Amino acid sequence: MPKGQYPHKPGRSPEELIRLYALPEPNSGCWLWDGGLNEAGYGIVNTKLPGMTKPRPVRAHRISYMLFKGEIPPGLELDHKCRVRSCVNPDHLEPVTHAENIRRGEMHLRHQEHYRKQVTCKNGHPFDEANTYLRPDGKRGCKECRREAMRRWRKRISTRTAALELWK
Repeated sequence: MPKGQYPHKPGRSPEELIRLYALPEPNSGCWLWDGGLNEAGYGIVNTKLPGMTKPRPVRAHRISYMLFKGEIPPGLELDHKCRVRSCVNPDHLEPVTHAENIRRGEMHLRHQEHYRKQVTCKNGHPFDEANTYLRPDGKRGCKECRREAMRRWRKRISTRTAALELWK
């Protein structure tokens, strides 16, 4: 099924949709969503949930979790423990904070490993104890690059200030 298409007839309940479009995969235990997928690869279904006035697109794994496990706690999102975005098996879903979901994500692990292997910054300065600081986002920063950026900024500001003085 092409991404973004909703194959079901309007009016079907969320329970029917899960029963119709969740295909059990015997090796992994995943229930693979055979309906429409969004651009990120998550199952998507156009349905009306309690409290909604009209149908709207909802991620299929959220519907599955709510049907089999209950409400998703406020402030939490569902993490696919199996790392398969089209999986709607409620046993493979766990409510976690956004930060935890990002920490567990595959891309984060790849980036973390990539940065750990780097011995120099993008400008060739060494990532050693004397030249490295920890940025607020948790990544390493190059002190020499930061000093150079500050020098450029100060020069730009002083040039602007001098230009403004000429206009007075």
